[in-house]
Amino acid sequence: MTSDPSLMAAAAEASRMAASMQLANAEAERACAPLLAAEITWPEERFVGRKFALQATRNLGHLYAGGPKDEVATYVAVVGKNLASRSARPDLPWTFAVVESETASASNAPGGYVFVTTGLLASLHNEAELAGVLAHEIGHVVHKDTLLKYRDARHKQCVAAKWAALALASGGPGNPTTADAAKFAGKFDGAFDLEAAEDPFVTFVMNAVMTLAQFGNDPEAEFAADDAAARLVAFAGYDVGEYERYLLSQGPPAAGGFARHPAAEQRTTKLRSLRQGDLAAFANGTARPDVTARFAGLKKR
Repeated sequence: MTSDPSLMAAAAEASRMAASMQLANAEAERACAPLLAAEITWPEERFVGRKFALQATRNLGHLYAGGPKDEVATYVAVVGKNLASRSARPDLPWTFAVVESETASASNAPGGYVFVTTGLLASLHNEAELAGVLAHEIGHVVHKDTLLKYRDARHKQCVAAKWAALALASGGPGNPTTADAAKFAGKFDGAFDLEAAEDPFVTFVMNAVMTLAQFGNDPEAEFAADDAAARLVAFAGYDVGEYERYLLSQGPPAAGGFARHPAAEQRTTKLRSLRQGDLAAFANGTARPDVTARFAGLKKR
């Protein structure tokens, strides 16, 4: 039985192309590997944090500021900065802000940005609960959890751009996405400086950061942020137990990235062990003061 020459030629071409794409991927990985080990400078961290914070707040709502709203924002900032001054990165230019949204949420960005929504504030009962929430986000910043996502996204986009350029150069199939990525292949060469880059390239990298961030942190990162939060809360004179009670009151994690958060029972079990162990000397912390009246009017207008 004689095989169809045209089918044999097509199969051979497909095999050649597959091998070529594998080589392109291996070369792209080799070229981009240094980005995983390269130190992220402070200017780069602050620039990425600013970009990330702007996008994150836009996704939630808008800043709760102006007139009487400033009093609430200032109060949150005072509590936050008091905690941050006791953290492992006290010298960061910490920024604490309130976002107007009914969604109860807190977030952070590299460089010292921490945000809470009016919906979250409205659910609080005392300052110790607020301190726990802010300290948890401070913990993520100190541990550079989102910054590590940026490092991974930077590498991922480098591989995508290098692969696209090599694929097109070898006659591989092209499409708009591949062509767009290929344009940025040279941007990852030499000294990487996102702050000095043009907007299209910044968007190319930051879109990947935002995508990775949507998956949330792994459980170990959440436990580590809780550990840092408990210590900051205790050292600032608050009752760590109030943060535990707040976590239990929030129910199961929401959908999306928060779904990766450990269950509240797991988190509070670890917090209780820490409170009764290493932090036992600080067990006389207070909940001061009641904040229900201060935050009762926080609704999205």
